[in-house]
Amino acid sequence: MLADRSAETLRWRLGEPDGTLPPILLAYRRDGAVTGWLLAQMAKMSRLEPPVLDIIDLVTLKDEPDAAGVLTGALIANARRLGAAKVRLQVVSPDMLEALGPLARRARREGGWGHGHARFAPEHAARMRAGWSPTPFDGDYSFCLRPVPAA
Repeated sequence: MLADRSAETLRWRLGEPDGTLPPILLAYRRDGAVTGWLLAQMAKMSRLEPPVLDIIDLVTLKDEPDAAGVLTGALIANARRLGAAKVRLQVVSPDMLEALGPLARRARREGGWGHGHARFAPEHAARMRAGWSPTPFDGDYSFCLRPVPAA
């Protein structure tokens, strides 16, 4: 099971009519090929809270054990300069925790991890659960975030 990451879907997912800042896309490359990527968007969780960099998507190839940590670490290192008070990763699966390595141990858990939605036909459920792990792109919380006010 794969999430639809086509250009059309990404335009819809990132199509915030009140948006004031473009999304951030980071790529991890090895031998000239993209082997991981991170997509983030500046947002506010409420009118009163400071801006956060919300990771909307983080995906790497299975044979890139460092990519998720490097991409997330780069975003964290630049967050304050970009105007964010924190970086938030809403959907975190056991596979993602392992891929994040040392960053996962330093993360602060705020009110529990988010969730993604997937439903499998009963006759395929065991096989599908064994071969699929949700990514941040499978979550739905980003739709509830507010755009950062224009400067």
